Amino acid sequence: MATLPSGHTFNALLVRNVADFCVYYVSGCASIWKLAEVRTVNYLWQVPHLGTVVRLQSAQNVPDLTSFTTVAETDIHFGLFPPKSIAVTATTASSVTLSWDPGADVHRISDYKVYWDSDPGAVSAYAFNSVSNPGQVSFNGTSATVSGLAPGVTHYFTVTSRSVYTDPSSGIVTTYESLLYPTQVSGDPSFIYPVEVQATTPCPATAEVTGVTVNVTEVPGEIRICWNPVTDSCLTGYQVLGSDSPVSDAGFSVVADPALETCWTGSPAQSYFLVIAKGITGNGPWGHFGH
Repeated sequence: MATLPSGHTFNALLVRNVADFCVYYVSGCASIWKLAEVRTVNYLWQVPHLGTVVRLQSAQNVPDLTSFTTVAETDIHFGLFPPKSIAVTATTASSVTLSWDPGADVHRISDYKVYWDSDPGAVSAYAFNSVSNPGQVSFNGTSATVSGLAPGVTHYFTVTSRSVYTDPSSGIVTTYESLLYPTQVSGDPSFIYPVEVQATTPCPATAEVTGVTVNVTEVPGEIRICWNPVTDSCLTGYQVLGSDSPVSDAGFSVVADPALETCWTGSPAQSYFLVIAKGITGNGPWGHFGH
């Protein structure tokens, strides 16, 4: 495992490469003298999709392959990497606010790009991003609000880092971008970059059910409860609640879930009943009860 100065930790494969050879001096056609023997040890920490992120090279002719305490060369690569972590900080019926930790090294980062979709990035390519849909995303440093989302839908988000480079000789501008999900650069689930988060936009029912009626049927002990249908974009069904007393709302409990039907027939033990609208992420207000 390799942790880079940026703070990103990668599950890496450690490879050892030993270069062992002799140096000869040739004079004339047949005179050959050995001048020196050379041994160099290289350790490489290799990460899938990134290549070598750390390389250590020993001095020449170390006594063995593991006990040397100084190195002749050290090469550490870090960046351009996506954020170390992403969090959902707020949701509304049409927006999700994200924040992220870019890591300790941000001097290469020019800006960020947010991707989102209604299914995970591992299932299909993200349908939307902040470059193609700039009016939907408002950036504020290492946070952004994605707006224009459908209510009651689970959305999946990820963020990449971008670096803009202008060639001083030609003036050509090139934008580089960090890895995009679902590319997994670590075999350890605790260290997978980039990170994907999900959030469900709220969609509670807001309509009050009216016109609740309670009538007995021809079957002993059976009643039929009916109500007026409601118009609510977040409606998923109804709930019938019952209680032995209308004094306290704590006494009411669920009697039935009649889906989208506007009548329910049964033999409940309670005496007082009311009906509420069920929403995707919350139920509507209580209305009048029937007895």
